[in-house]
Amino acid sequence: MKPAQRDTLYTAAAAREGALAIKRSLDSKDITPDEAARRWAALPQGRDHTPTGSTEAERSASLSQVLDTLSDEAAVTKVGYPEQTLTGRSFAGGKGTSGH
Repeated sequence: MKPAQRDTLYTAAAAREGALAIKRSLDSKDITPDEAARRWAALPQGRDHTPTGSTEAERSASLSQVLDTLSDEAAVTKVGYPEQTLTGRSFAGGKGTSGH
């Protein structure tokens, strides 16, 4: 893996972890949507992926979309391992990862 590709992978993984942490806190009702927005805005990933909207409801919906998009494992896999199939069964030219 080239250094630039590795850096991109690390950035995507960090964004995913930040999004997952906030989604989990929201899902378990440990934080309110307002607190989630504040926590997201405090993260470097939140500054890179700022929710849009002119009303609180629009920004909340936008934050949900941002968190859903960034927390998707496929996005990280696509960045770091573009040759991997989404089924996780094979790498281009390599052995399968599913144990088959």
